[in-house]
Amino acid sequence: MRSLSEVTRCLLLVVAALWVRMSFQIVLSPPLGVWKDNGRCNSVEVGGGSSNTILVCEHKAGTAIALEKAPYFWLFLLSNSLMFGISSSIMVLVVLNGRIKLLCLGLNLTLCFSYFNSVLAITDDKLLSSCLACFSASFSILAVLLSGTNG
Repeated sequence: MRSLSEVTRCLLLVVAALWVRMSFQIVLSPPLGVWKDNGRCNSVEVGGGSSNTILVCEHKAGTAIALEKAPYFWLFLLSNSLMFGISSSIMVLVVLNGRIKLLCLGLNLTLCFSYFNSVLAITDDKLLSSCLACFSASFSILAVLLSGTNG
């Protein structure tokens, strides 16, 4: 990255920041939107006692409608996480100073944690959102490890 001119690095930083914003915004407002209510709910008895009942609903409010309506929504989330991870790692790579690079890494990992919570909100699947967040965060960590942190 040292061979790139200052203008090129600034341009890469702006484009990468736009990609990060776009991929994060897509998770906050998924295609087809989110459910506004829980749908029809039924009480189900667990363990044979009437005091042990749980409420089972068609869908959960706040989860993505595309989870049920679009069969390839998981692939969409995976590709969006890939774009988020690569663009956030580009932001770390274009910074030359070692200490600022570590600061950018910390901020990117915080952003990946926020991304994890956003995916968790729309999917209600802890395993999937954890995998996607770790997948995204690994790009930033690899960027720092491969480029070296000494300014």
